[in-house]
Amino acid sequence: MVKQTGCIQQTDKKYTERPSPPYAAQECSEGLIKMGNDGHQWQIVANKNGIKRWKKMTASASTKSRKASKSRKTRKVSKSRKVRKASKSRKTRKASKSRKTRKVRKVSKSRKVRKSRKVSKSRKVRKSRKASKSRKVRKVRKASKSRKVRKSRKASKSRKVRKSRKVRKSRKVRKTRKVSKSRKASKSRKVRKTRKVSKSRKASNTRKEKARKEKVPCKEDQYRDPETGRCKKRPNILNQVPEESPATLSVGTIRENKFGQWKVVEKEVHGRAWGPEMVKEWQRIA
Repeated sequence: MVKQTGCIQQTDKKYTERPSPPYAAQECSEGLIKMGNDGHQWQIVANKNGIKRWKKMTASASTKSRKASKSRKTRKVSKSRKVRKASKSRKTRKASKSRKTRKVRKVSKSRKVRKSRKVSKSRKVRKSRKASKSRKVRKVRKASKSRKVRKSRKASKSRKVRKSRKVRKSRKVRKTRKVSKSRKASKSRKVRKTRKVSKSRKASNTRKEKARKEKVPCKEDQYRDPETGRCKKRPNILNQVPEESPATLSVGTIRENKFGQWKVVEKEVHGRAWGPEMVKEWQRIA
C-alpha cells in the first residue's frame, strides 16, 4: 500500500492495529485531538527537536480543553444575546406604536359595528314577530284541516273494515265448503283404496295357503322351513348338519332338523401316513 500524504486517515496495518489514531502525526498540525483505535482521546505533541507524536490525553487535560472551549462559546453567546436585546427593544417600540394605532382603529370600528348591529337587530325582531304571527295562524288552520281529515279517514276506514270483514267471512264459508267437499271425496277415495288393498291381500293370502296345501317342491338350493312352511335358501353345508357329532353315534342312525333328514355314514379316507382310515360323516337323505 502507498502511504497517503496529508492529514488523512490511513488504512495500513501499522496504523489500524495501534492504539493511537490512524493518522500520521508528522502530516497533521500540532495540538490536534482525535479519537484513537482504543476509544480514548489522543493529542499531537512536539518534542524539543520538533518531532511530532501522538500522546494519550488524561481526564484532567480533556476537561480543561472542554472548559476552555465552553468559555469561548459563552462569551460569543453573551455578545449575541446583547445584540438581540437591543434589536428587540427597537422592535418593541415600533410594535407598541403600531398597537396603539390599531387599538384606536378597532375602537372606532367596534362603535360603528355596534350601531349597525342594533339597527339590524331591531329590524330582525320586527320581521320575526310578523313571521311568528303568520306561523301561528298557519298552524291553527293546519290543525283544523288535519282534524277534519282524521275524522273523514276514520269514517272511511270503518266502512272499509266492515266490507273487508264481510268479504273474509264469505271467503271462509266458501273455503270450508270446498274443504268439506274435498275431505269427503278423499275419504271415499281412501275407502275405495283400502277395499281394493284388502281384496288383493285376501287373494294373495289364499294363493299362499293353496301353495302350502299343495306343497310345491322347493328348488335344489332351497329347503322348506317346518315352522312357516315356506321355501328358504340353504345356508352352508357345515351350518346345516345336526349339532350331534357322528363319531359318537352308530352307523345308520337318522336325525332330523329344519334342513332335512340326516344319516350317519362311514367313509374310507386316504392320504394318511399310516394308510386309509374309516371316518363317520353326516349324509342328507331328504
